[in-house]
Amino acid sequence: LLELRPSVRAKYERLWTHVHVDEFQDTNAVQYALLHLLSERCANVFVVGDADQAIYGWRGADEANQARLELDFALAAECDETSAPPQPTPEAAFASDALLEQHL
Repeated sequence: LLELRPSVRAKYERLWTHVHVDEFQDTNAVQYALLHLLSERCANVFVVGDADQAIYGWRGADEANQARLELDFALAAECDETSAPPQPTPEAAFASDALLEQHL
């Protein structure tokens, strides 16, 4: 669906500006493709994994995903300003400071 419908992919790219994958060593080819599709526009990807703890080879977990990740994301372009999260307004910062002062 994400490959065939760019509008659907764009919706989720806007919704999820950062992608975190835990237990990356256990990802398979389909999961890696999903990660890649969701992070093409802005590669804010954080993965955690330990190859010594890989236990899902029986369901297609692929150790080569680590090398793919390094190749695919090492040269990723930085996000442009239009894709960056909005900065807080001075009013929001003031309200946050006031709230902290009440509880400290």
